[in-house]
Amino acid sequence: MMPVLEKLKDDLGDGVRILKIDVDKNQALATQMNVRGVPAFMIYKNGNLIWKASGVQPLHVLKEQIANA
Repeated sequence: MMPVLEKLKDDLGDGVRILKIDVDKNQALATQMNVRGVPAFMIYKNGNLIWKASGVQPLHVLKEQIANA
């Protein structure tokens, strides 16, 4: 997924912030965020969760979800 996330960041620039969290090293956070599978994607706007998905997501889906946020 890293190439897709890097392309997403290149395309959207400062309009997005991408955080990668190692769920093996941060199990408490993964539990708190209700992560059921990896990779897990969450889109927040103004501190509110607006979209969440597990599993590989294509670039166009991520862009679409961000655009609709």
